[in-house]
Amino acid sequence: MMARMLPPPYLSEKPNYGERKIFDEFTKSKSTDDWIVLHSVLQQDHIEKKYGEIDFIVLAPGLGIFCLEVKGASKISRSDGVWMSTTDTSEGPQIYTKTESPFDQVHKNMFSLIAFIRKRLGKKFERLNFGYGVIFPRLTFEKSLGADEEDYM
Repeated sequence: MMARMLPPPYLSEKPNYGERKIFDEFTKSKSTDDWIVLHSVLQQDHIEKKYGEIDFIVLAPGLGIFCLEVKGASKISRSDGVWMSTTDTSEGPQIYTKTESPFDQVHKNMFSLIAFIRKRLGKKFERLNFGYGVIFPRLTFEKSLGADEEDYM
């Protein structure tokens, strides 16, 4: 068995290497048979922005609800608070910059999801365990322990 993926096939107008890789890993995992994994969930009621998007929401019975952000660039760096992602394309390297860290992004998305659940389902669901993480499928993450990172090792 494997996780139940929603939507079941990988669907995207703009295929994303990182999200596709993680989607495929969930579909092959043998230890996730009772999980439901939602891919590319749009959030209309974001706590800070007009809208947000969660790459993956993992509903894992007995464990909790986890929001995952996937950054599939071949190189990611941070300098003076600006995150730079480099993706190699047939036209050459494409560089994208963002001032919001992927950790902050998924953290805020998780709290937007919690607010949505509270609003729709009431306070009894506050006891659910929530968590978040960032996945870098092409990189070995070298920790620098910035203000937005914690050392769990």
